[in-house]
Amino acid sequence: MTVDVCLILEGTYPFVSGGVSSWVHHLTSKLPHISFYILHISPKRGFYTKGHVYDMPDNVKGVREVYLHDYVLSSKGRPTGLAEKVEFFRQLVEDMREGRSGSFAAFLRALQSEGNEGFSAFDLLQTFESWEVLVDNYRREAGNESFLNFFWTWRYAYLPLFNLLSARIPRARVYHTISTGYAGLLAAGAKERNGSPMLLTEHGIYTKERRIEINRSDWIQDWDSGEIVAERKAPYFRRYWIRQFQMMSRITYEYADEIFTLYTGNAEEQIRDGADPNKIRVIPNGIDMERFGEAADRFDARGENDRFTVCFLGRVCPIKDLMTFIGAMRLVADEVPDVRVRVLGPMDEDPEYAEMCQRHARQLGLEQNLAFEGKVDVLQELPKCDVMVLTSISEAQPLVILEAGSIGVPSIATNVGSCADLLYGATPEDRVLGAGGAITPMASPGETARAVLQLYYEPELRKRMRDAMRERVLRFYNQDDMVAAYDEIYTGHANKSPIQHLRPDAEPDPEPDPDSSHRSAESTAEPEVVPEPELVTLPIPELPPEPEPEEFETLDETATAPSPELQQTGVPAPKREARRRDGDIPAPPETDLDQTLADVLECTRDLANNPEAPPPEEEIAVRKLPSDATPTPEPDSDPDEDPNATATELSSFISAPKARTNEIREANFAGDKPTGEDDA
Repeated sequence: MTVDVCLILEGTYPFVSGGVSSWVHHLTSKLPHISFYILHISPKRGFYTKGHVYDMPDNVKGVREVYLHDYVLSSKGRPTGLAEKVEFFRQLVEDMREGRSGSFAAFLRALQSEGNEGFSAFDLLQTFESWEVLVDNYRREAGNESFLNFFWTWRYAYLPLFNLLSARIPRARVYHTISTGYAGLLAAGAKERNGSPMLLTEHGIYTKERRIEINRSDWIQDWDSGEIVAERKAPYFRRYWIRQFQMMSRITYEYADEIFTLYTGNAEEQIRDGADPNKIRVIPNGIDMERFGEAADRFDARGENDRFTVCFLGRVCPIKDLMTFIGAMRLVADEVPDVRVRVLGPMDEDPEYAEMCQRHARQLGLEQNLAFEGKVDVLQELPKCDVMVLTSISEAQPLVILEAGSIGVPSIATNVGSCADLLYGATPEDRVLGAGGAITPMASPGETARAVLQLYYEPELRKRMRDAMRERVLRFYNQDDMVAAYDEIYTGHANKSPIQHLRPDAEPDPEPDPDSSHRSAESTAEPEVVPEPELVTLPIPELPPEPEPEEFETLDETATAPSPELQQTGVPAPKREARRRDGDIPAPPETDLDQTLADVLECTRDLANNPEAPPPEEEIAVRKLPSDATPTPEPDSDPDEDPNATATELSSFISAPKARTNEIREANFAGDKPTGEDDA
């Protein structure tokens, strides 16, 4: 397969709908003269039961899946020079532990050697040479942790790398990954193998999102041993996984010829994670003004809604924090009993969390107000909304704010990612247009409800926000500008590729037949799974003294000053606060992001089952360690468990509804109120 651009994706297009998938679909559709191929990383075979959820354009020549957790254990004989090959793996492990990437290329070459010269996942798991690598690393960094847990963590960490880096990759003039992590690592391998330029566009910061997931995951088996200790660090195995993802990002940044991001705040985080500031360029999202212009006309032409309508538009998943949204809507319904609340977006990403949200809405008595409507046609449904609300705990540059703004629907969003830039303006020229919505703190049902009610009671404010946001999107977030930028980028890098120049009429080459030399778990061949040999004869290492644990890194998003590296790029510093018109919603108070995230992530499902429960007292996390010199490890984890695809719940604390309602009533919502009519 020879194409102009190979897009390397993970957990998104064309199998999942959402912001990044929409971005990819629009980009490929708007560049019909460029041929694309999709190389998609999936957790395992058959994971996406619905298949493709997009009708891909004709210039997308094909889709191939590479599976992280369908391990192929080859039955071929012992490869020649195995001991030497395993040393490449040992060096890779050491480099990833120490934050280096120098051994990646040598390991990749050893892995891809033809015939009996290469080595496979079987060699990694089933030989004494690789066992010694595992044991040595256990002794060096985790001697006081459960060896059983370390073994399975090791397996889950490195087997996917074999599947990725031994995968067959189509020939392309440019490789373009839309994230770091596994997709970024595969893109780095593609560049190393074929020599074509590699580009990275990062919407959300991959390491940040994985850190949030890891810190609230239940698939990581931590083992406590010793005495009672006050801990401010994450347990070892969580630190281990965070380090793995950080190294994947670092390798991706190192191999990328250019790095594109959506806004300057992302650029700051990329630099902190190891990106070269001289490679970074900001290209914001864009909106198809022709398509959404028609929706804006329908918004202007419709009459006043019979019921004031508040919409949430997005995937129903923990990172969107629907629990805060539902709690806020309970407070709004106490003031506006006939308010209509619509949750618009797919609910199949995390069915358990979706069920928890539906149950919570019933417990708060919102059956007559709130409806979960699933995936909808955005162009048809957004014009029916009066206000759009986004309560996420992490975002990059959410398309839904731009889509709503282009139609004329003001948004209320949490103070994450570039939401403040989108609603208040990112530059002096942009800010003079005025506010296009309101920013509220994370995990704050009361403040979210307050902002919604202010827009309900002040239709003139909604109208000013409508006009400001429409003009902002038209001037600064036009999709034509974004597409033109990537067209130029693809052409420029393709001219440097060893595989000729861009061919508008590029057709796929015949697909090679899979054979036994390809040991990757891909959709083109069913793997031959060989039973694993017994490991009982392998020596169990002695437990050395506990090493000093490494510090658990966090990101400080409250910083507003740019780093010296970012100043050198000429990229303006991110603005966390902007001027507003007199009488508009005031700026939110400064928030300690790390503390807020910690508060949100500490909440449990019990809060959903008992919305009247008081907030938990602030506690210092403790680890209880038995005094035995020979601790008993926890039970074995499931070898078929899929850690990287597991979606877990996030519950945010919601104050007692009546108490919050009284607060709002006492704060400028008592007495004479406007009629609440929408004059749009």
